[in-house]
Amino acid sequence: MSLAIIIKNFIKSRFPSLNEKGPIVSTEGKILGEHQGIFSLTVGQRKGLKIAKGFPLYVVSLEKASNTAVVGSKEETFRKELTVSRTNWVSLKSLDKTVEVKVRVRHQHQESPARIIPLSEGRVRVAFFKPQMAITPGQAAVFYDEDSVVGEGG
Repeated sequence: MSLAIIIKNFIKSRFPSLNEKGPIVSTEGKILGEHQGIFSLTVGQRKGLKIAKGFPLYVVSLEKASNTAVVGSKEETFRKELTVSRTNWVSLKSLDKTVEVKVRVRHQHQESPARIIPLSEGRVRVAFFKPQMAITPGQAAVFYDEDSVVGEGG
């Protein structure tokens, strides 16, 4: 059994509400189709939506409370900021001022220049200099100074 199937079965058993079919809507609020369970989608996803609008559609956001997938153009997936929780500092004792670093938000993401701004309770705001595609809640972010890891969080 593949890891993907094991994960899918785990999610199905632990979070039944995420397995229910729900609407796929445009960023304008128009219903375009139906998804087979919000757990199977991710922000930035283009393939497998089984809907068309005359141009490629991407998942822009997932609304868990209403079990809705919001889709739009590729440009609508870009964001300049995110909040990172549960930070773990590697080369700092703590973050007490804004610093400029490079940030990677997923494995294949190109490190991008950003400011990390301390918030409360182990959280930081990441403000990218240029918008980044498909920033997704819950993704890990790793902070770099040159080739050294400064810290990370999720």
